[in-house]
Amino acid sequence: FAMKDFAEASFDVAVDKGTWDAIPKTKSRNMLREVRRVLKPQGLYLVLTFSRPPNALDFLLDWRVGWKVEDFIAVPNPRSSLTSESMKNFYLYLCRNEDRPSDWVPQGKFSSPEVLPAIEQALEFQKLTRQLSGQHQELS
Repeated sequence: FAMKDFAEASFDVAVDKGTWDAIPKTKSRNMLREVRRVLKPQGLYLVLTFSRPPNALDFLLDWRVGWKVEDFIAVPNPRSSLTSESMKNFYLYLCRNEDRPSDWVPQGKFSSPEVLPAIEQALEFQKLTRQLSGQHQELS
């Protein structure tokens, strides 16, 4: 997934309504890195998706992508009576193109009982993958 027609730091804001949902999750990290590449420092990435916070934050907080996720909002789906329970809400994520501090701890909505366990699990998994990645580089 590449946006080769755009130079680095070309945009102040990127709005994604459904593109991330359509990308296979195996390619998600590449897409998120590429969006970050074309955004200016401090630029905003607004993602409107059906991905609930435990799933979306697992990708958006990935250390290999590095977004600073500032907020998320549940937006009721006006057609929810015609869809499945999983599509009851859209979720809007506000991501800033800056590195998340290494000592970041979930606060506010991120520390709610339905989101915090997923974030903690994602951050722990990422800590392990970072360690393994470093060990792999040392062996190369």
